[in-house]
Amino acid sequence: APAEAAARAALATAETRTPRQALRRAGTWIALAALAVVVALASLAVSGAARQGDALAPDNPAPGGTQALARVLQGQGVEVTLASTLAEARAAVGDGDDATLVLGATSDRLDDERLAEVGRLSTRTVLLAPDFRTLQAIAPDVAAGGAAESADRALDAAC
Repeated sequence: APAEAAARAALATAETRTPRQALRRAGTWIALAALAVVVALASLAVSGAARQGDALAPDNPAPGGTQALARVLQGQGVEVTLASTLAEARAAVGDGDDATLVLGATSDRLDDERLAEVGRLSTRTVLLAPDFRTLQAIAPDVAAGGAAESADRALDAAC
């Protein structure tokens, strides 16, 4: 009987975990689950950013993109060509007489000389949300028109 009681006590000791052991075992699973969540969130962020493309790009379906506009124009028979390089833009515009160049946010990719060259590619150029540097490079004569003398005075049309 004493040997049997000792065996039961040894078995009970082996099966009972201390709080520290239980926490260590659970902590491993919690750390693995947290790592899995971080990996899943990172992959979603990377794949979501890749799908959205450049802001104002005609292949960007995000709210800041212009995919809907490009599709409406295509539905009206307008050829929409995405050009990512200056050479692609030159090829897409051709002689420039029959093309309208729509220029999105490019000031971070082109220096002033290249921006001016892009502005000369077509007889009609539309700038989408240009920053000051882009505006000065493409249309140096364009300037701010000023403001009304007082906020409660309406301006009369000059046409």
